[in-house]
Amino acid sequence: MKIEEIDPHCRNILAVSDKYICYSVTSKRNLLRVIDTITGEKTLLRGHESSIVDVKISPMDSNIFCSIDKGTNTTAPHTIVWKKTSDKALDFLMSYKLSIEATIVQPHPLSSHVWTISNNHMIGIFSTVPTATGTAETPVPTS
Repeated sequence: MKIEEIDPHCRNILAVSDKYICYSVTSKRNLLRVIDTITGEKTLLRGHESSIVDVKISPMDSNIFCSIDKGTNTTAPHTIVWKKTSDKALDFLMSYKLSIEATIVQPHPLSSHVWTISNNHMIGIFSTVPTATGTAETPVPTS
């Protein structure tokens, strides 16, 4: 087994639910592997541009999870919410993407569409449910 150095900002690169195991493929630092715990089917998700530092599965709906990358000197950090698109296949869609610096993500305990992100200085809350204008709400920094 190849031993790799983990980014010091890394919080959690493994998330587990009753349906899925999701983890960062560290040899290809910007990929997520999702494994169906019932069938063993697996898939790779692409969308991050740098090392993934946190991933969490929604406790209300394990078909939805969120991941954060740290960004680089040339790319912005990203927070991505993934949602399963099919009942039969292990297909996930990038349903929401933010370019905000964050190192920690937490799902809301009662809503699969509300997430909290934070870095060393700020906390933000966002919802992936579209507003009346047809777009998802932007994060609101709080102190």
